[in-house]
Amino acid sequence: MLAYFLLLACAVSLAAQESLTLTHDSGAPVYIFRHPDAFGNDWRNQRFTAPIDGQLIGAYFCFGGRSDEFTTGTPKPVWQVWSGDTSGLPVTSLGTLEHPTTIPIAYHHLDSTWVDSLAPWTYTDLSSMSLAFSTGDEFHIGYSLVNPEPGDSLAILADRGNPETDYASEWSGGAFHFLFESWRGVNLFLRAEYLPASASATPHLLLPDRIALRAYPNPFNTSTRIEWSAITAPANASLHDLLGRRVQTWSLAPNTNHLTFDARGIAAGRYYLSLTTTSSSASIPLLYLK
Repeated sequence: MLAYFLLLACAVSLAAQESLTLTHDSGAPVYIFRHPDAFGNDWRNQRFTAPIDGQLIGAYFCFGGRSDEFTTGTPKPVWQVWSGDTSGLPVTSLGTLEHPTTIPIAYHHLDSTWVDSLAPWTYTDLSSMSLAFSTGDEFHIGYSLVNPEPGDSLAILADRGNPETDYASEWSGGAFHFLFESWRGVNLFLRAEYLPASASATPHLLLPDRIALRAYPNPFNTSTRIEWSAITAPANASLHDLLGRRVQTWSLAPNTNHLTFDARGIAAGRYYLSLTTTSSSASIPLLYLK
């Protein structure tokens, strides 16, 4: 398949810090694919084409569920990237990454029918994999679960793929197959963040925010205090787990410069606290140890 055709089909947006977001989905969800599913399918992934020499630095995933019925338990995701060839399917693994840094973000609006308590999108930092590509190279980004327990499931949204496309595939019966073979073409809500070799900056999501957050203690075993420079406008804070599920929210009055988070009553683990105003935002990872 010609790289030129793929480049036209793949919507590319230039971010403020010169990173590119590569996407195929329409932003209008129609399907939701659960993992694990009843058929034993695994490693759902999406194919992208490098628009220019550069490096894959991250990926956006939209995991959702109506009333959270499809994303349940405490699934532990693992990400994998493959090279591609003229078949359009994944060929050679370029590496896997378990429990990477993830940041829940309001990247694209989705109504509550689909996401409920889940953050609309989760950004996953893949820069540590050091994956460089040349113009026209094909690569695939996919996900699975690490040793899922009974009740653990993770579901990704997808559109109808109109016109029908062959970007999405999955591992089934010992081989990769296009999703359109069963679903007449879908695009997973999975986007790639790509940094051209000519760019002089790191990706915009990873740059320091205007708001500097500090948490002490961190790690913590009961509560922690998050501080920042006083903000004159109202602000909102939210706590999400690594899958982007919203755990708690706060509405903050003008000139507030801290909040105390009492973690009793929630599971131990890694979380992200995000602080947002009308003009700026920041996130900080938190580690809760019981």
